[in-house]
Amino acid sequence: MESYLTAHHYDLVTPDGFITDIQSVNSTKSIATVKIKRISPAFVGYEIEPELVYFNIKSTLAQLGLNGIGREYQWDPKISSVLVKVELIALGELAKAMLALLEPGAYIGKIFAADERRRVRDPDYLMRMFGRSDRKGRPLLSLGGLEGSGSLILEKIAGRTVAFLSLLDGVIKYATSIYGLLPTLAKALAKNMSQTRQLIHLDHQPEPDAPRIIQNQEVLLVLRRLYISELFTPVW
Repeated sequence: MESYLTAHHYDLVTPDGFITDIQSVNSTKSIATVKIKRISPAFVGYEIEPELVYFNIKSTLAQLGLNGIGREYQWDPKISSVLVKVELIALGELAKAMLALLEPGAYIGKIFAADERRRVRDPDYLMRMFGRSDRKGRPLLSLGGLEGSGSLILEKIAGRTVAFLSLLDGVIKYATSIYGLLPTLAKALAKNMSQTRQLIHLDHQPEPDAPRIIQNQEVLLVLRRLYISELFTPVW
């Protein structure tokens, strides 16, 4: 039996989209056309203001320093698809190496509809989700475990709920071997494989004594006390 929580039923996010064309501008920027298919007819991005619809690049790529900004959207609700012109920007040498490997067929991100009506305004809404799971026993919301964590602080600020996550000392850097993994990661993206973040985590090197100072044209990876797992009920 198909779960009622499958991606097909999400109404704030689309499935992942794949590159149909990519043109290099320079070593740090490319323009990609991304096609997203099988969008749910309930997707609210069809009806809200265009400025509230965003392209979200895969977190795997973001952790490598690659940013993706949606510039143009060509919707075709009749066939449940959209073409997105995405500006890909590499921050740092690792991201530049990954950008050079992206080809048509690679799944690189999805669209998120930031519907103002769906903002989480009361912390109690999130607190009630802790301890609950779907039909397969997976937590609806996991922030430090099924029951939540004492390190999580939820506050209501300016009419919305803000979550504060505790950070450990230090930062995370990559072993030089990460460059050898990038071609395999590019192949995994072309297959739309899940759990690609676990691949790059193999080359994470925690440096607990390093200062958390972001460098120009670089990204800063930090150590968290909490692990955020799948969020089956979209809240923001």
